[in-house]
Amino acid sequence: MGSRIKIRRDSASNWTSKNPVLASGEQGYETDTGKCKIGNGTDAWEALAYKVVGESNTFTAGQRGAITALTDDTVAWDLRTTNNYEVTLTADADITLAADGASGCIGQGGLITVSNAEHITGWDTKFKWKSEPTDLSGIERLAYFVEAEDSVVMGRIS
Repeated sequence: MGSRIKIRRDSASNWTSKNPVLASGEQGYETDTGKCKIGNGTDAWEALAYKVVGESNTFTAGQRGAITALTDDTVAWDLRTTNNYEVTLTADADITLAADGASGCIGQGGLITVSNAEHITGWDTKFKWKSEPTDLSGIERLAYFVEAEDSVVMGRIS
């Protein structure tokens, strides 16, 4: 069985009442609002800014947009644009990073939701899996963490 990355999660009211200090790069997810904060190792929850305010980038293979460099068989993420992505694949595609797509993002993490995940045909070598999943299908949620500009640790969220 592959490794799973779990993101720290709780309701907004519990985060506020507990007001914890998240470790540098550690994510905290509000289960009732869908909002996320990323710790810096110093500031308590209330002092951190939300990284996502209920928005994500949504696109389908074949579309062109500022956040990606797409061809008909490649979806390329530029992690500098946002932390969280929603992707609907309509045809087979390799998942890659855009050129310099992780530049300046060391310590950043986020969530990627892929619909029609069975269309994923391969992964960029910069994506590091302990055990690369081979049975993706339907809607899959993946967590990522940028440990270096050429290394993005990936995990499947159950």
